[in-house]
Amino acid sequence: MVQGMLVGAIVGSTDAAAVFSMLSGRGVNLNERVGATLEIESGTNDPMAIFLTLMLVELLVGDIGGPVETLLFFLSQFGIGLIVGLGAVG
Repeated sequence: MVQGMLVGAIVGSTDAAAVFSMLSGRGVNLNERVGATLEIESGTNDPMAIFLTLMLVELLVGDIGGPVETLLFFLSQFGIGLIVGLGAVG
């Protein structure tokens, strides 16, 4: 089950460049608002995809013990990301 979740985390993130390329290849012209929404959606998916991929790899490798350790890893990675993000803004 974890292997399937890992594959989903890897391929689940939407890449804005791929979406725009596919749409423009089919002759679809997007208005600016829709294009901006797609870019924001892609930008917010990428960090979560990286985060989930790392967590699931750690779970598969065995560096994380059980559910409690997985939750602590999740929270620590989320906290580190939050601190780095706030530091970049401020």
